Amino acid sequence: MDAQIKAKFSKRHIVKLTKSYILNTYDQVDMFAKFLQIDRNVILDCIKYNSIILSPIREDILPSVGFRFNNKHKLKMRDFGGNGFHGDIFDLVASMFKIKITRNPNAKNEEEDKQKVKEGFMRVLELIDLSMYNDNFNVNVMDKYIIKKLIEIRNSKHVFKPIFRPFDKVDRAYWSPIIYGYRYDDYLRKCNIAAIDKLYINPHTVPYPVYESKRSDRAYVYYQGRDDKTGINDFKVYFINRTITSSFKTIKSYHKARIAKFLSNASKWQITPNVKSEWDVLLITKSYKDVISIKSFLDHLDLDLDIEVVAPPAETYNLSKSFYDKLADNTKEYISKDVKAIFSLYDYDYAGLTNSGKLKRNYNIHRLMFDKSFEGKDFTDNVRHYGKQYMLQVVIDTVKYIEQMIY
Repeated sequence: MDAQIKAKFSKRHIVKLTKSYILNTYDQVDMFAKFLQIDRNVILDCIKYNSIILSPIREDILPSVGFRFNNKHKLKMRDFGGNGFHGDIFDLVASMFKIKITRNPNAKNEEEDKQKVKEGFMRVLELIDLSMYNDNFNVNVMDKYIIKKLIEIRNSKHVFKPIFRPFDKVDRAYWSPIIYGYRYDDYLRKCNIAAIDKLYINPHTVPYPVYESKRSDRAYVYYQGRDDKTGINDFKVYFINRTITSSFKTIKSYHKARIAKFLSNASKWQITPNVKSEWDVLLITKSYKDVISIKSFLDHLDLDLDIEVVAPPAETYNLSKSFYDKLADNTKEYISKDVKAIFSLYDYDYAGLTNSGKLKRNYNIHRLMFDKSFEGKDFTDNVRHYGKQYMLQVVIDTVKYIEQMIY
């Protein structure tokens, strides 16, 4: 805490500062509004209409944050995407200012850990009281202090700590049908995919997991290397039993709502390890699951063309001109005099048609797609439906089609 803020608090003569004092003195909606720097009516609308908003604590492209009173009349905020935050105003302030307020069950020195939690919670109470206390200091210093922290949070990188578990028969039933010619577990390891038992996010301040594995809620982590600037490991977590609509459509019931289908602490293109620096043909598909499935088929074909398969950070990702130029520079073949041999294979649905259409309009990227004659909307859906041998022939026929297009 800044020296100026400490000095100010020492001059505040109030009753003993406690959690009850804060809740009885200040309105919970007002406190959230203050620390998130949003209008209180936005929060009230979320509560009244069970609606969700763009996250105030991170970059967000889809509404993913909601507010709701629990049965003890405690206002909770939940982030259904991003870092999966779920907590009250005390949890929010602790998270924003990186203050420890939760006991660590694995602490070596329990008394020391208990004391740190006690001191941390008092800091949280002090910050809330100073921010809500109505005087000039509140406006001139605390608001600026909060805004500074919000900017830091939005620009900061989350630390993901996955706890791995062995693959089992449920994992085999999910992955084996879409992987051609390899043992599923060996191939997943080769592609830096692991099954996770628990997931911690920013464990230095939040020592409890945001996810714990269940048979009805399986998750896998894709390791994407280290961040060049921070050295933090980059991960993308995939929840196979969840749907995006269940995350974003409603928050009518918190115990039924789910966080997003994906969580990530990076925005990286999804590629398999040891990808080459250049290739003859590039295929852009919509997910890493499709990437590894398609590549498992291509690996077992005797091809004259070197075909690389990649996926953007998200299906709705807007491909920049500078990054397209990098992809084009690494692609050796052409389908016409000025058009590189880059193809897209997105889902046959509104999102897939829209985003592959953008690639076609902006960069003349040729669109491949499973049309209405196929049962599935993407590659892995169709592998599951038609089987590996049928889809192997589809891959062979598609490669022949691409070969005929090469300029």
